[in-house]
Amino acid sequence: MKRKKIIAVTAVVLAAAITVGTLAVMKFSSETDYSLLGKTDTDAPEYLDTNLPETGETTLGTEGRYSLIYIAEPFEIRLVDNTTGESFSTLSEDGTENFLQIGCTDFNGKNDVFNLSDSEYSLACKALKNGVALGIYLKDYSLGITVELWLNKYGIKIRVPVDSIMEKGEWGIYNLSVFPTLGAADDSENGFIVYPDGSGSLYRFADKGTQSGPVSTSFYFDSSFDLDSVEESIRQGEQYIMIPAFGISDGSKAVSGYVTEGDSNCYLTLSPKGFGGGLNRVYVSCMYRKSYSYTSPSGVEINETEKEISASNFAVQYFFTEDGGSTFTYSDIAMLIREFMIEEKYLPEREISGNRVNIQLIMGAMENTGIGSAFKKLTTFEQAQEITEEFTQVQRKSLRLYLLGWQSGGYGLNPSGDSVSGKLGGKSGLKELNEWLEEEGTECYLAVDYIAASSDGKGFNKNSQAVYNEMKQPISNSDYSEFLRNPLKELAEFTGKRLSYIKNLSAYGVAFEKSGYYLYDDYQSGREINRTQAVAALSGLAAAALDESVSAAVQGGNAYMLKNASVLYDLPECNSGNSAMTCAIPFYQMIVHGSVPYCGTVPGNMASDYQTEKLKWIEYGSEPYFVLTYASADLMKNTYVTDAYATDYEQWIETAAECAEEFSGKLAFTAGSVMVSHEYLSDDLVRVKYDNGSSIIINYSSEEQIADGVAVPAEDYVVIGGEN
Repeated sequence: MKRKKIIAVTAVVLAAAITVGTLAVMKFSSETDYSLLGKTDTDAPEYLDTNLPETGETTLGTEGRYSLIYIAEPFEIRLVDNTTGESFSTLSEDGTENFLQIGCTDFNGKNDVFNLSDSEYSLACKALKNGVALGIYLKDYSLGITVELWLNKYGIKIRVPVDSIMEKGEWGIYNLSVFPTLGAADDSENGFIVYPDGSGSLYRFADKGTQSGPVSTSFYFDSSFDLDSVEESIRQGEQYIMIPAFGISDGSKAVSGYVTEGDSNCYLTLSPKGFGGGLNRVYVSCMYRKSYSYTSPSGVEINETEKEISASNFAVQYFFTEDGGSTFTYSDIAMLIREFMIEEKYLPEREISGNRVNIQLIMGAMENTGIGSAFKKLTTFEQAQEITEEFTQVQRKSLRLYLLGWQSGGYGLNPSGDSVSGKLGGKSGLKELNEWLEEEGTECYLAVDYIAASSDGKGFNKNSQAVYNEMKQPISNSDYSEFLRNPLKELAEFTGKRLSYIKNLSAYGVAFEKSGYYLYDDYQSGREINRTQAVAALSGLAAAALDESVSAAVQGGNAYMLKNASVLYDLPECNSGNSAMTCAIPFYQMIVHGSVPYCGTVPGNMASDYQTEKLKWIEYGSEPYFVLTYASADLMKNTYVTDAYATDYEQWIETAAECAEEFSGKLAFTAGSVMVSHEYLSDDLVRVKYDNGSSIIINYSSEEQIADGVAVPAEDYVVIGGEN
């Protein structure tokens, strides 16, 4: 390996990490008030004055059954299980370092990716409490970086402070992968990888799908995109990672990870055995600079890499688990991640009184014909009350309404205006509806979209308000009719005037559309915002509502919204369908269930088969979901509503009422319970267990099946145990 002992420039890199902390590296204009974002909590280690020895072994710390060992020459960090004697080392079997993989760019189209052993580097070590800080200087690239690594009560924490990155030559850091071989496992009967795209994927070593090489997926949202690409990926069923957690197991022990900092700029890679190594691997990487490929207005294809670093600090918490004699499962990893998120306040602990039926009511929409601009009334405020009255008084307490298109611009046109449409009943009509619903025990959320923008949206100016990429080009679709808005500017508008207006409507809550799904930068001069700051702004919308006792519903489930979300909607109940994966699993739902209520992406009235969709709700712990209108769905033709059909409430009100009865009665126990286990008994038979002792067995097949000694009717389910 090419390594030298401590040199001065490395010590400078290390000192930078000790003294400086930051949210991100982008340079900002003073025109925007970044104080609205607040401060980001970080879990920085404690630096010690003691020097590490230049020879021999040193125990850096011990937590529970594990000890962290530092070996000076040859350099090695080793985690030792004091109970079993097993250990993990930063050295691979051939004696080379394998805990970092670094990607660099010269900004002119030349990139390089290497492990530390591939390049000559110098190393400085500084003692931490229970750990060590490593100042690394890469001579061939004139790059420096500090890696902090320490033992805590959960396992190993690894952290890279962004301000420790030193770039002195023509090369810049592009990405960084940490512990790419941690937990790497050979094929085994019970071995698997939990890959969290969408609801989650299971990759079984003994039951692999069609392998085409490694799979990589961005956290939260793609880092480089145009709106046409977004729509295409949605049509193809592509799912991003909503929760920054993953795991790998050989069946008897497991290594899991959770990205605690820098997650907005990360992606995850699953590398099967035989592709780049002799073991199955899963590891996380941070993208410090984004590459863009787009066509300019003159038709020229442009490929560029950011000149400035746009990522923040990068940190991953690793967990090490042994089964204690039983076979380890993906449910065990989900429960471990859930407990960690609750303890670290990433996931709230709330009492959920019962399941609710989620009904989105489309209120109004503008014509989109290029000729007329009439406002079409689909459900007035009086008609919304009439629909609610179709339910019994008991059932109304199990309803959650979302009013879509209550503003003057209607649904689908964004911005849609901040004032209530007079054609639907005006401000007084909406206030009366909200007050009546509150008396009936029905939750009601006013849907707002502060992300999407149309060229003919109310008050939108694409030249001054559209989000720009780093090439100073607006992010849009091909005909420049759809754009995005700056989340920080929208947060300022919301806290400045919109929230008080909504409160004056006696609204129970606000539904923030796309806020748990879309994530992007804005390079528009004077209001620059990177993805890390966009996270703070989007989460700040929900937090501001809660501070004023207004509940916050969130469309999508990106983890940064969880602590402030009262309810989630449009959660995927599937993975991306990658052929390498064995099957989809409700990994995300198992973590969140019992803390935040949620519903899926497919309304019952738009499902290809309603009964199958209802079974999917039950399997994934989702609440029922419908999209309805009082008027005929035919009225939505040639409007900005493009994603709804079969919405006539008269055809579905009886089904929705039956759901209210079933989910608040027979299935009421699931609402506030933790989904502790999910298991495929066969291809079409699934068992879900809850922490109150109850199990639900779901049969998707067209024939009756026997499970746990119980007959499960075709295309139906049974509840076993507990109070049932």
